[in-house]
Amino acid sequence: LHEGFTTYSETLFAEYWFGKGKAFQYCRGEWKNIKNDKPVIGTYGVHDAGSGDKYDKGSAVVHTIRLMMDDDEKFRAMLHKMNDTFYHKQITSKQMEDFIIQFSGLELQPIFDQYLRTTKIPVVEYSFQEDEMIYRFTNIVDEFTLPIRARINGEEVELELTNEWQTYPLGNRDRAVKFLDEFLVEIKKL
Repeated sequence: LHEGFTTYSETLFAEYWFGKGKAFQYCRGEWKNIKNDKPVIGTYGVHDAGSGDKYDKGSAVVHTIRLMMDDDEKFRAMLHKMNDTFYHKQITSKQMEDFIIQFSGLELQPIFDQYLRTTKIPVVEYSFQEDEMIYRFTNIVDEFTLPIRARINGEEVELELTNEWQTYPLGNRDRAVKFLDEFLVEIKKL
């Protein structure tokens, strides 16, 4: 996460100069550099620096935290408090994760486990049955969930995905569905 925050500062810089939309586009563009060759966090107690993905995938995790907090003022306050709390200290990933979970009030441990301790990228699977869309996550750790936004027949909705099949009623409407690319996930229509 340390390198991820540093890399995410590029997104904050771009946001300052070019606006949030362009900054988020830049951030998502960096995700193409993620190799998923091994987990970001290496093995403790031996010389294992983890994956080079710690920069761009770490930044994706920071972006995920920011979006889930859904409060830029609180996110910036967290960054300031993080600096005050850990200034000139060596800390573990666990200490940083616990700090973020406590500050944000969000259950982020499954997100940290998914993106930092595995090479698995969550897959949104969806299909249509009669007058509804069915959807779920695959390729995830236990208890992983994310609020994924989608544009369904022109209406923007938020879907809380888990590994269980869920439904979204379509009625007689078309099946025009576009999942928004806010998080590091793959989309797969079945």
